[in-house]
Amino acid sequence: METSALASQSGFSGAVPAELAWYVTTSPIITANWVAASDNRWTLPIGGGFGKILKFGDKFPPINLQLQAFDNVVRPHQGGADWQLRFQVQFLFPR
Repeated sequence: METSALASQSGFSGAVPAELAWYVTTSPIITANWVAASDNRWTLPIGGGFGKILKFGDKFPPINLQLQAFDNVVRPHQGGADWQLRFQVQFLFPR
């Protein structure tokens, strides 16, 4: 089976007041399988989510938590997922 694929990710985040440490975000992953038929090639998710930066005193690094949900408005007819859910944890190590 031959596969020739593309994956693209761009993002946007918008901050809310700093004392809340919440933000809105979207970073969908758009994919294409170039060897598939043209009507079965693309996955295009639309959606977004929110995140929060948590701090646990001075001894531990801050943690960035994100939750995003996407509806795949364009997807392959066979084997394409209807939606995506992404949960992300990042440990932030400031310099």
